[in-house]
Amino acid sequence: AGHRVAAHGAKQAAAQARALIARNALNVDLTGKVALIAGVGDASGYGWAIARELANAGATIIIGTWPPVLKLFQMSLKKKATEEARKLDDGSLMEIAKIYPLDAMFDTP
Repeated sequence: AGHRVAAHGAKQAAAQARALIARNALNVDLTGKVALIAGVGDASGYGWAIARELANAGATIIIGTWPPVLKLFQMSLKKKATEEARKLDDGSLMEIAKIYPLDAMFDTP
């Protein structure tokens, strides 16, 4: 159930961002810039929505994902079902330049 809530929240966040762009409230050109989005593990979460909006603004997308889901995430991107989630506002598909395994280590002072 939590995954559905997160997916719904990501869709809402993406819709709100598109609404701002449509109203020209957010007019950013990120062409030539590179964006690293950490924590993306599927095509339905907040990280994915952020990646899409940055790609819509022209940024080159690099993703950092948790090492245990890296292969599954890479395989999911090759599936036809993911194509709809990759569609950008101009109809093109979001390209991901690189996917890195990214793990966090926590320390206490």
